[in-house]
Amino acid sequence: MEINNYGLIFYPVNNNSAVIKSMLSGRKWEKKILQIFNENITKEDTVLDVGSYIGTHTIELSKLANKVYSFEPVPLISACVEKTIKAMNITNVIHKNVGCGADNGSDFIHTNYNGNSSLGGIRDHLFNQKFACEIVKLDDIINEPIKLIKIDVEGSEWEVLSGAIGIIEEYKPIIILETFKTKRNLKLLNEFAEGFDYDYEYISGDNYLLTPI
Repeated sequence: MEINNYGLIFYPVNNNSAVIKSMLSGRKWEKKILQIFNENITKEDTVLDVGSYIGTHTIELSKLANKVYSFEPVPLISACVEKTIKAMNITNVIHKNVGCGADNGSDFIHTNYNGNSSLGGIRDHLFNQKFACEIVKLDDIINEPIKLIKIDVEGSEWEVLSGAIGIIEEYKPIIILETFKTKRNLKLLNEFAEGFDYDYEYISGDNYLLTPI
């Protein structure tokens, strides 16, 4: 799979990603989420972009925050993010080619490079590529106040949150969460909000905004 670029943003060629189609047409991806970033993040803040894909949100966050931790487990996609950060001379992003989960360990990431992917056992049959990847628990690698966490991990969001309970309890970050609108996920969303004193509201697509009460 080859890497191409649109300006200073690098991406894998020959895929039908909605993110890349939006970028190539000159449109901002997920404008409502970008608005939430702009309304809540300041130059004193540290934020997490969990499941960064080609880094469109990471780039926008880097303009607003003091520090951005960016996580992308697919090797080729992660390489695109690294190339973009270097090309743009972005110095406040710490990018990691890892997945996030409930515990530290390893897994396989399944993908077709178009923005969809899954860790082992979650929708594997939909994808034609598989790569070994490291899994990290956010609580074990983040030891500073966090203002906002954006999570877009294609079905592994509850494991990511489970591995970030310490961060959530101590710092009460704003959370932007993608979770497919199934009965199970909506039940888990409601239980999480009640258990950790968050309000939540629908944003767009499969995205929800969780705000500490």
